[in-house]
Amino acid sequence: YSAPPIRAKARPFLDSFFSGLLYIVPVGVSWGIVSGHAPGFLPMLAGFLWSYSMHVYSAIPDINADKEAGISTSATYFGKDTTVLFCGLLYTLSSIIAYYFIGFFSVIIWLIYMVLIYLSYKKETPEGVLSIYKIFPLINTLVGGMLFIIFLLLSQGVLSF
Repeated sequence: YSAPPIRAKARPFLDSFFSGLLYIVPVGVSWGIVSGHAPGFLPMLAGFLWSYSMHVYSAIPDINADKEAGISTSATYFGKDTTVLFCGLLYTLSSIIAYYFIGFFSVIIWLIYMVLIYLSYKKETPEGVLSIYKIFPLINTLVGGMLFIIFLLLSQGVLSF
């Protein structure tokens, strides 16, 4: 990810693509182990888009520091406001796809993240987004735990939408 020759960390769009894959592949493997079959392309795509967005978002507070260090990322390419809006778009697409698999839970999750996106957009500087970004570990843990239970129940046929 960050080592030569690829050095994806310093390549806009590729930086978050790698991160999206690194988060979603273990989900697919785990699903296969628990259920005995692959989760399918669309649920994996929803997870990938969400992970991609989370990675792009996490680079926003570092925009100025990355620029000073000569590191080019998706966030330095877009700038703060466009990156925040791009993240909102990715979360929205992920939620729309996820709706077909987890129903109304995707709407609840989408609303939570849209509040964070809105609050981030209102911040004046990339560094100002850090105060919102600090909330993400708690939100991600709660949402991830909820999704884990939902997917476990879906994979076992206990729950269906």
